[in-house]
Amino acid sequence: MSALNLLGVLFLGLGGILLFWTLRALVRRQALLRNPVRVDGLVIHVRTVASSSDNTTALTRSKFYPTVRYETNEGKTIDRELPPTRESSECRVGAVIRLVYQRGNPANVVYADLRWGDLVSTLIGSLIVLGIGALLCFCVEGTRKKPANGATSTLGSGAGERPGGTQDEGPRGEMRSEAAGRHLHRRT
Repeated sequence: MSALNLLGVLFLGLGGILLFWTLRALVRRQALLRNPVRVDGLVIHVRTVASSSDNTTALTRSKFYPTVRYETNEGKTIDRELPPTRESSECRVGAVIRLVYQRGNPANVVYADLRWGDLVSTLIGSLIVLGIGALLCFCVEGTRKKPANGATSTLGSGAGERPGGTQDEGPRGEMRSEAAGRHLHRRT
């Protein structure tokens, strides 16, 4: 197995993990959106993650992870960090954000306007990683090792070999396999 095949196995494993995580998140989101409860959440803390770009001229923005406090229909108060956003206007401490949570599981909460876009892009990315892994694993052939003395080997080619490894010579001196030799003897 060549190094590219091993890299393909690594990509297949990584793509499988990503796909599993995405499908799990899709099931949770589907359960949440089946019968959501709409509430207003108060931003109590914002965690900012700066862009990891080395290029200072690039127009990359930071991600904001707001922690919100909201009250369920049962009167329970919950603090929860939301998925990241790039909108700094809604991520100020004291801002009110519209949320939806899953009925019966108030910890499963997202922005009210967030639907499937984030998970669809993750699903497409995981399928791309799986595709690259499959190409590297199954479509890239490794190179065969040459014998130490530099000679070429005909083993396994079937040309001019008998089961014992001997060859047969045809009527004009060319090398024939046993099956070809029998065919020549029948004609004469």
